[in-house]
Amino acid sequence: YKGIKEEFLSGVPFPVADGVFGEDGAMYIVTGGRRGVSGLYRISYPEPSKISMVRYEDNESERELRELRTQLSQTYSSPSITNIDLLWENLNHQDRCIRYAAFTGLEHHPLDLWRARYLKETLPDRLISASMALAHVGSEKEANLAYTKLGLISFKKLSDKQKISFLRALELVAIR
Repeated sequence: YKGIKEEFLSGVPFPVADGVFGEDGAMYIVTGGRRGVSGLYRISYPEPSKISMVRYEDNESERELRELRTQLSQTYSSPSITNIDLLWENLNHQDRCIRYAAFTGLEHHPLDLWRARYLKETLPDRLISASMALAHVGSEKEANLAYTKLGLISFKKLSDKQKISFLRALELVAIR
């Protein structure tokens, strides 16, 4: 997706609570909350004839990603080794939403089901994602383990995105 930021409405305060586009092409915004004044706004373009509605067209790769994300989410309620396999193989997926679903899935499984796999892992992306999950569910003992495992990763060899994830994992381990 690509877009250009253009401010077309502002206010102080302007606590937007929700928004939706209507069938008429107008945007409807609800404001309020936190003791602010509530309001409903209808925002439309002054020349509606120049607006063309964009229709979403599904494609196979997006559908497959949604199905995988759903499949990963469904593992949250049924811990098993089979689910760990699926979650683990997606800890280094190129799509960050899939990676997030995978490490969140690990958090919903007993640590005993995946600790041994964590100890054997050497791929930086998987190790980073699994360390985030470990930080959320582990004790101080596991925090020391995560520091040790993350310390084996060569920071210099990581891409910028990997470096950000690596630092986030360290941060999570440190605050737990």
